[in-house]
Amino acid sequence: MPGVYLHKGKAVFDKEIENDAFTGSPIIQISRLTEENDIVIAEGTVQAKRKDG
Repeated sequence: MPGVYLHKGKAVFDKEIENDAFTGSPIIQISRLTEENDIVIAEGTVQAKRKDG
């Protein structure tokens, strides 16, 4: 999945982790994590296997 994605909230992020278009669990590598008050920003890469190849 090339590009940039913005997900707000745990429920929205969890929905992508359990996306039916993919098989298994994704490999998530975080390269930068920024926290301030109740805001967290994570930058990194995600690798996942699609069901359709």
